[in-house]
Amino acid sequence: MKSSYLFIAILLFLFSSCSKDPQEVANNLPEDFRDFATVFSGEGIGGIISLSYESHILISTDGDKYAWFEGNQVTSEWELSNSEGPFKNLPTTINHLETGMILQPYKDPNYLYLVVEEGRKYMACRVNGNVDDNNNWENPNFYFDDFSEIRDVEDQWGTDGTYPIGTIGACIKNNYVGCLNGISVALEEFLLVNKEGNQLIRYKVDGLVNSPPSNIESLTNFSGAGCPPDEYDTPFASIGAIALMETKSGQLAAVYFSKEGKSFAYYTEGDSSISEKYSL
Repeated sequence: MKSSYLFIAILLFLFSSCSKDPQEVANNLPEDFRDFATVFSGEGIGGIISLSYESHILISTDGDKYAWFEGNQVTSEWELSNSEGPFKNLPTTINHLETGMILQPYKDPNYLYLVVEEGRKYMACRVNGNVDDNNNWENPNFYFDDFSEIRDVEDQWGTDGTYPIGTIGACIKNNYVGCLNGISVALEEFLLVNKEGNQLIRYKVDGLVNSPPSNIESLTNFSGAGCPPDEYDTPFASIGAIALMETKSGQLAAVYFSKEGKSFAYYTEGDSSISEKYSL
């Protein structure tokens, strides 16, 4: 009997020593990103929908929960099935979110492309919300409705019925200063990462969302903003989420999450290298 108690005690010790307290983890993170550790009870982050550089929707690793992240902190969390949250009008057939991208921030009407079904499908929906004096989306007076039918991603992102990387697991719309024939110009592009998180393509925004894509890129030796463009290695062999976030100091940071959603790193424009990897 004593040996049984001893065995149970050892198991409890091992379990407690391996588990992390989310708040303790948060205390060791950069101030701008501490809530990454505590959101979803420390589960991790599987996807991000960026509404602007200041306002984001974080998605849990299993896709059935989401949270409002603004001003570098989480202000609200919901189950996807919650009848009071921003996705309260989401069709009941959808029980898992991947990612999404806003088309024209601060415009009316404005639409979000919501990626579902393991990154193979998407649906468009209308954004109903206003911005405050600081150009931040107002919360909680913000919701999505007028959902379209579910379509294949190839319908939107393939000019000839094909989509080069098959699925969408992470995406952002990027407005930045880039290079055109060696000259600094203002550019707009969509960055789309496949569900496996190891391939990326870019679509330049020229009035046609389904303009021809760039060549398929790996997630190493990444080209960022600037002229000539910043070159840096992304921190993970595959990523599960990506976002451009404004820090409290006013700098813009490209934040990358691992495919598992349990670690992240970030690159601040003008830095010579990416940050260390932070575990959640």
